Amino acid sequence: MSRIMCRYYMLPEYGEEEAFFAEQHRQGYALKRFIIPFFYIFEPCPAAHYTYKIDFQNLTRREENAQYQQLYADYGWEYVASANGFHVFRKPSSEAEEDDIFSDNESRLAMVKRISKQRMGLLMMIVVLLFAYIGYKLVQTPAVLQRPEFYGLVLVALFDGYLCVRCWRGLRRLKRALIAEQR
Repeated sequence: MSRIMCRYYMLPEYGEEEAFFAEQHRQGYALKRFIIPFFYIFEPCPAAHYTYKIDFQNLTRREENAQYQQLYADYGWEYVASANGFHVFRKPSSEAEEDDIFSDNESRLAMVKRISKQRMGLLMMIVVLLFAYIGYKLVQTPAVLQRPEFYGLVLVALFDGYLCVRCWRGLRRLKRALIAEQR
């Protein structure tokens, strides 16, 4: 019987997410698929030690995706699932001791930069649009302050803003650490 779990990981916390997948596999549940932002579907399997890795490539064409998956298969990584540009691969831990899907910190840094550019821009745009809409509503109808839905929208905008800042700071910290390791 499949197991559906809910967990929320911020963009810079992909290492913790990989560890979560590996722990579930050790307990006898292999990742089958995931639905962003926080649903994970696992299927029963023999308990084993696997290494899971996440990569971010926003591939639009089917041929690109097939070539991308084949590249990892050539190095022994099994494709697990994809969602919204995030791809998960796994390999038995005994085979993955020396392996990583990233050959060096430069390629890992490139992934973090892709996430920053493509996902953070979208998050920031949503926050700006929410605050612009709130401002528009205040100017158009000052009586909107008497409606509880307005305060709900303000809370959503503030929470989105908080998440955006937290992601940005985490990605910035991750970039700095990777750059420092390169030196």
